[in-house]
Amino acid sequence: MSYTFTRAERLKSRKLIGAVFAGRQSVTAWPVRLVWLARPVEDANAGPAPVQVAFAVPRKHLRRAVDRNKVKRRLREAWRLHKHELYRAMERRGCSPLAVIVLYSAREVLPWHQIEPAMVKAMKRLVGAACREKNDEQ
Repeated sequence: MSYTFTRAERLKSRKLIGAVFAGRQSVTAWPVRLVWLARPVEDANAGPAPVQVAFAVPRKHLRRAVDRNKVKRRLREAWRLHKHELYRAMERRGCSPLAVIVLYSAREVLPWHQIEPAMVKAMKRLVGAACREKNDEQ
Protein backbone atom coordinates (compact mmCIF):
# COMPACT_ATOMS: atom_id res chain seq x y z
CA MET A 1 0.00 0.00 0.00
CA SER A 2 1.19 3.47 -0.79
CA TYR A 3 1.06 6.21 1.80
CA THR A 4 -0.08 8.89 -0.63
CA PHE A 5 -3.08 11.16 -0.36
CA THR A 6 -4.51 10.90 -3.87
CA ARG A 7 -6.86 13.17 -5.78
CA ALA A 8 -9.63 10.55 -5.59
CA GLU A 9 -9.48 10.66 -1.78
CA ARG A 10 -10.10 14.41 -1.58
CA LEU A 11 -13.62 15.61 -0.93
CA LYS A 12 -14.19 18.56 -3.29
CA SER A 13 -17.86 18.50 -4.25
CA ARG A 14 -19.71 21.44 -2.67
CA LYS A 15 -22.95 19.49 -2.92
CA LEU A 16 -21.51 16.52 -1.04
CA ILE A 17 -19.84 18.76 1.57
CA GLY A 18 -23.21 20.41 2.22
CA ALA A 19 -24.84 16.99 2.54
CA VAL A 20 -22.19 15.89 5.06
CA PHE A 21 -22.89 18.89 7.29
CA ALA A 22 -26.65 18.46 6.86
CA GLY A 23 -26.40 14.81 7.96
CA ARG A 24 -24.94 15.84 11.35
CA GLN A 25 -23.32 12.50 12.13
CA SER A 26 -20.03 12.97 13.94
CA VAL A 27 -17.45 11.43 16.24
CA THR A 28 -15.06 13.38 18.41
CA ALA A 29 -11.62 12.84 19.90
CA TRP A 30 -10.46 16.25 21.07
CA PRO A 31 -9.18 18.33 19.23
CA VAL A 32 -10.43 16.44 16.16
CA ARG A 33 -14.05 16.03 15.11
CA LEU A 34 -15.03 13.88 12.14
CA VAL A 35 -18.34 14.71 10.48
CA TRP A 36 -19.35 11.96 8.07
CA LEU A 37 -21.96 10.72 5.65
CA ALA A 38 -22.34 7.25 4.16
CA ARG A 39 -22.26 7.45 0.36
CA PRO A 40 -24.18 5.04 -1.87
CA VAL A 41 -21.89 2.49 -3.50
CA GLU A 42 -23.20 3.37 -6.97
CA ASP A 43 -22.56 7.11 -6.40
CA ALA A 44 -20.85 8.69 -9.42
CA ASN A 45 -18.64 10.81 -7.13
CA ALA A 46 -17.52 7.77 -5.13
CA GLY A 47 -14.50 6.91 -7.26
CA PRO A 48 -12.10 4.17 -6.24
CA ALA A 49 -11.46 5.54 -2.73
CA PRO A 50 -13.48 4.09 0.17
CA VAL A 51 -13.30 7.46 1.98
CA GLN A 52 -13.24 10.98 0.57
CA VAL A 53 -12.01 13.52 3.09
CA ALA A 54 -11.75 17.30 3.51
CA PHE A 55 -10.03 19.26 6.29
CA ALA A 56 -11.26 22.45 7.95
CA VAL A 57 -9.85 24.73 10.62
CA PRO A 58 -12.28 27.49 11.66
CA ARG A 59 -11.07 31.04 11.26
CA LYS A 60 -12.93 31.84 14.46
CA HIS A 61 -10.49 29.66 16.44
CA LEU A 62 -7.23 30.46 14.65
CA ARG A 63 -7.20 33.94 13.16
CA ARG A 64 -3.86 33.74 11.33
CA ALA A 65 -3.82 31.87 8.02
CA VAL A 66 -0.31 30.60 8.77
CA ASP A 67 -1.61 28.82 11.87
CA ARG A 68 -4.64 27.38 10.07
CA ASN A 69 -2.46 26.05 7.27
CA LYS A 70 0.01 24.50 9.73
CA VAL A 71 -2.80 22.68 11.52
CA LYS A 72 -4.30 21.47 8.22
CA ARG A 73 -0.90 20.09 7.17
CA ARG A 74 -0.66 18.20 10.47
CA LEU A 75 -4.20 16.83 10.10
CA ARG A 76 -3.56 15.69 6.52
CA GLU A 77 -0.32 14.00 7.55
CA ALA A 78 -1.98 12.15 10.43
CA TRP A 79 -4.76 11.04 8.07
CA ARG A 80 -2.30 9.94 5.38
CA LEU A 81 -0.24 7.83 7.79
CA HIS A 82 -3.20 6.04 9.39
CA LYS A 83 -5.82 5.81 6.64
CA HIS A 84 -4.81 2.22 5.85
CA GLU A 85 -5.91 1.08 9.30
CA LEU A 86 -9.26 2.78 8.69
CA TYR A 87 -9.65 1.17 5.25
CA ARG A 88 -8.84 -2.31 6.58
CA ALA A 89 -11.32 -1.96 9.45
CA MET A 90 -14.02 -0.75 7.05
CA GLU A 91 -13.35 -3.65 4.70
CA ARG A 92 -13.52 -6.20 7.54
CA ARG A 93 -16.85 -4.83 8.73
CA GLY A 94 -18.30 -4.30 5.26
CA CYS A 95 -18.84 -0.54 5.52
CA SER A 96 -20.15 1.52 2.63
CA PRO A 97 -18.00 4.38 1.23
CA LEU A 98 -17.87 7.52 3.37
CA ALA A 99 -17.53 11.26 2.88
CA VAL A 100 -15.70 12.77 5.88
CA ILE A 101 -14.84 16.30 6.97
CA VAL A 102 -12.14 16.64 9.62
CA LEU A 103 -12.71 19.66 11.86
CA TYR A 104 -10.13 21.06 14.27
CA SER A 105 -11.65 22.36 17.49
CA ALA A 106 -8.73 23.59 19.62
CA ARG A 107 -8.18 27.32 19.95
CA GLU A 108 -4.39 27.09 19.64
CA VAL A 109 -1.91 25.27 17.42
CA LEU A 110 -1.23 21.94 19.10
CA PRO A 111 1.93 19.91 18.53
CA TRP A 112 2.02 16.82 16.34
CA HIS A 113 2.24 14.44 19.30
CA GLN A 114 -1.24 15.55 20.42
CA ILE A 115 -2.90 15.69 16.99
CA GLU A 116 -1.80 12.26 15.72
CA PRO A 117 -3.21 10.12 18.58
CA ALA A 118 -6.45 12.11 18.49
CA MET A 119 -6.80 11.40 14.75
CA VAL A 120 -6.21 7.67 15.29
CA LYS A 121 -8.80 7.56 18.08
CA ALA A 122 -11.32 9.49 15.97
CA MET A 123 -10.79 7.11 13.03
CA LYS A 124 -11.49 4.10 15.27
CA ARG A 125 -14.66 5.73 16.54
CA LEU A 126 -15.66 6.54 12.98
CA VAL A 127 -15.46 2.88 11.95
CA GLY A 128 -17.49 1.89 14.99
CA ALA A 129 -20.20 4.45 14.34
CA ALA A 130 -20.40 4.18 10.54
CA CYS A 131 -20.34 0.40 10.38
CA ARG A 132 -22.70 -0.06 13.32
CA GLU A 133 -25.25 2.21 11.65
CA LYS A 134 -24.96 0.33 8.36
CA ASN A 135 -25.45 -3.01 10.11
CA ASP A 136 -28.49 -1.62 11.99
CA GLU A 137 -30.14 -0.69 8.67
CA GLN A 138 -29.87 -4.25 7.32
